[in-house]
Amino acid sequence: MTSWSPLFVKTWSIPARASSRVETFSVDIPEDITTLRFHCRHDPPTLTLDAAWAEDHFSFYTQHPDITLEQRTFLHDTFWHILHQKMNRFPTFWIYDSRNGFRGRWDPSFTGWKIVGPLQASDGFTPGFLPAGPLLVELHLPGGLPEPVSIHLEIEGAQDPAETKRIDSLFSSPEGSIHPVQIQWYIGELREHTTRSNGLRSPEETIQAYEAAGYHFLALADHGVPPLETPPVKSGFTSIHAQELEIPYGHALLLGVHEYTRIYPGEGSDDLSGIIYTTHLQGGLFGVAHPFSLRLFSGPSWNPDAFDWKGVDLLEVWPGRWSERFPEILKSFDLWDTLLNQGHRIFGFSGKGSGILLDPSTVEHIPKTLVLSEGLSETQILAALKQGHFYATIEPALALRLESEYGEVLMGDEMKIPVDEPFLLQVDVSRIERGYLKIKTNEGIYCQMPVSSTHETHLKLYERARPGVQWFRLELYRFGQPLDELLAFGNPVFVRGFHPV
Repeated sequence: MTSWSPLFVKTWSIPARASSRVETFSVDIPEDITTLRFHCRHDPPTLTLDAAWAEDHFSFYTQHPDITLEQRTFLHDTFWHILHQKMNRFPTFWIYDSRNGFRGRWDPSFTGWKIVGPLQASDGFTPGFLPAGPLLVELHLPGGLPEPVSIHLEIEGAQDPAETKRIDSLFSSPEGSIHPVQIQWYIGELREHTTRSNGLRSPEETIQAYEAAGYHFLALADHGVPPLETPPVKSGFTSIHAQELEIPYGHALLLGVHEYTRIYPGEGSDDLSGIIYTTHLQGGLFGVAHPFSLRLFSGPSWNPDAFDWKGVDLLEVWPGRWSERFPEILKSFDLWDTLLNQGHRIFGFSGKGSGILLDPSTVEHIPKTLVLSEGLSETQILAALKQGHFYATIEPALALRLESEYGEVLMGDEMKIPVDEPFLLQVDVSRIERGYLKIKTNEGIYCQMPVSSTHETHLKLYERARPGVQWFRLELYRFGQPLDELLAFGNPVFVRGFHPV
């Protein structure tokens, strides 16, 4: 049996309504220690919601001109349940060894002891040789809690890693994988979590679930841990390297990155620009995740006026099930339109949302990303995302094309047309129950019309180019009570009107 020796034990007392802070400290690791284990808990284990405080958050969360009193009532109990879960998810800490190497992240969803050693590691931790010297710990203590809380952290060391969890050799990419050029629509998910952070399944189980559901690609974007370098995928399925960052603005999604991105306490807008630059340098994409997700004690995330949106590639406008997140989605659509009108070429995407298992009972209610790509390699999928050649849907199929005598483009593309010259917008919708289609432009709602499952919808809309840039995009809804349900949305096409010399 492994003999564990205490290396660090400390308790922090946090008064009610105190400000959040980061405690940074080091723990000396002796040369004879080969394996570490960590445990963190808070007391009381469950905090009680303050009714007035919760109602203030609910009012702010549902503040949107399109949300009715009936819809607020519909969401009320679900919101309280989610708020209670969020309030009890703390603290978080990051661990770096004496060579500044990432060794693990304690996620608030973890329970029990987590282990890291030469050959073995728990989910969210990195195995490998453990150098002697100072182990750096960054502990993020929450603020604004409704009652006093004690946080207790223990770190122990041992020489014998016999009781630790062995990492299987399942995480290897298939050798000789070939992705030929084959232009078609591929189904995927761009932001999923596993047990490496606050997900519900291991990476292997998660990938297997998506393969069984008919998906073609998946981005395992766990919070604050390095991208999974060699995920256990089969031929014909692609795993996109990804990481989700927790930064002062909110959460960010890095797609196509192989290197771990570390966030230092106190980083600001200048540092964010550096993260975007480094992401692009790796050939990756930078996305803003769930921009109006409620952060309990910090207000809403991603204030649109707080930083320069230049360099942002993607914006998550549909972060989970509509029935639970529609206030966020409506606000995100408004933000997206504002950014497009400011000239930012940012494309909207969807995410499944945390806390939802992908299984036969949920797959029909979760938005999926359909990407028109030349193939299924990570590089090909990222290129299609960069071009905006994708849309999000529960089931219906969407197509938006722009045609003129100067050529034809798809969603995500731009066409230059002389001012006052005509062009044609073609819209196709299929596989939908009775609902309605909303076409939006830089000037607001272009038109709104019913569509039916009895026949496919084909629209031809004739326009003329105007000076500057126009954009057109689609939203598709199903009629319902107490609120209509979003079924799909597409990325915009752009028309740049110019005066011939």
